[in-house]
Amino acid sequence: MKKLFAKLFEPKQEQQAGPAWTVKNDGWEASARAYNRAHGLAENKI
Repeated sequence: MKKLFAKLFEPKQEQQAGPAWTVKNDGWEASARAYNRAHGLAENKI
């Protein structure tokens, strides 16, 4: 029971600071590149 209470009431750990969303990694261009690779299209299409 002590372990349960210790786990429930321990302080929360901070998440690492950093951008949660970036245009380079998450924008429409990254999706378009992934789509093109999956369908064997050239780099400059879509």
